[in-house]
Amino acid sequence: MFSKYKYLLKLGMLCKQNITKSIYRNIASKRMKHNMNFWPHIKISRNINGKINSVSFNKKNISINEFPKKSEKPLIIIASGPSVSTIKTDFFDDTKFDIMGVNGSYELSPKVKFKYHVIIDRTFILNRKNIVLNILKDNELIFFTTMDCLNDILIDYGYLELKCKVIIIENIDQPVYKEEKELSEIKSDEIIIQNGVAFSLNLNLGFYNGTTVAYSALQIALFLGYKKIYFAGLDMNNFSKPRFYETQNDKLDTKLNNNLHDFIIPCFNLAHEIAISKGVEIYNLSKNSAINSFEKLDYKEI
Repeated sequence: MFSKYKYLLKLGMLCKQNITKSIYRNIASKRMKHNMNFWPHIKISRNINGKINSVSFNKKNISINEFPKKSEKPLIIIASGPSVSTIKTDFFDDTKFDIMGVNGSYELSPKVKFKYHVIIDRTFILNRKNIVLNILKDNELIFFTTMDCLNDILIDYGYLELKCKVIIIENIDQPVYKEEKELSEIKSDEIIIQNGVAFSLNLNLGFYNGTTVAYSALQIALFLGYKKIYFAGLDMNNFSKPRFYETQNDKLDTKLNNNLHDFIIPCFNLAHEIAISKGVEIYNLSKNSAINSFEKLDYKEI
């Protein structure tokens, strides 16, 4: 009975959302169109730094957390490349490292204790519900996500499933309930723009997605003050293969191969330059990775 009620409630919300999206398309300027999925049922406020610090969804307050304090541990960012399977899980030791996951790398839990997780892709939210539910139920996890993703979570899963510590991050060029901007219009010493790509040093101003969540995670890592960062699963060279948590039969499509040379490699090259200037060490544990921006290490050498 309860599941039927949830289904009807979700159906009603989706119908209402379709109506409001249609209205919004007609009343909003072109530069405000990116807000159509969550207007008007989501309302926000910001703190003095510009960070979203409160969210209400259909008049229900959703708990939004502040950015965590700086940690002295090194950080491992676990991406989704097949090479993750070549690393023994006991290497991901949370007594030695802080662990940040992206998308489906949370499937390593509970063998791996994640401190952070990052999802900015609505496709993942809508197509990997079992993984997303486990993330939402982890009450010790700090979960970075976008307003579009949070909106999908609240519609598809409900606010009662939100046990993790949610932090909203915004695209630098599409801030919530503000006008979309071209990169050339963004003027800030804390957003580095070079050759058509960008890197944000201040998450209060947003992040640049670089067409891959791994790049977003790296901006989070630098903003949080990490000085030594290891990437696991940053392969970018085997797009026909399933991600390490997938099988060939349930593999989601990817567009990373289309963006590799125009966006992804230039982004990580820019990140490397910035890391050097900030005294940050970044290492790639995927020896055959197409990303050559960072020194490559065998995890057994660490």
